[in-house]
Amino acid sequence: MRCPNRSARTTAAPPAAKKGIFVRNPTNPDEEVQAFVPHPLPPDPPLDFDMALINELHDAANALGRLGELGITRELTGKARDRIYAYTEYLDILNEDTEPL
Repeated sequence: MRCPNRSARTTAAPPAAKKGIFVRNPTNPDEEVQAFVPHPLPPDPPLDFDMALINELHDAANALGRLGELGITRELTGKARDRIYAYTEYLDILNEDTEPL
């Protein structure tokens, strides 16, 4: 089974819009494999974390923590960073009168 030539079927994106490149990697004579290689991090142009954005992120984290203290949201991951919160009352409403499939 041969990997189709994707470049023949799609139009090329402008260089700035590309997320990476496809490279050919012949693994054996009967099969040709293409691999997608993304551009390296950090992104170009780099992310701009100015003080206004940092302050907004801090305020949002504090607000989520306060909602958790009030019992409105529940932290699901148990992590110190990259936490995920759930609005438990909303989940309870969604789960009302539902039967498992």
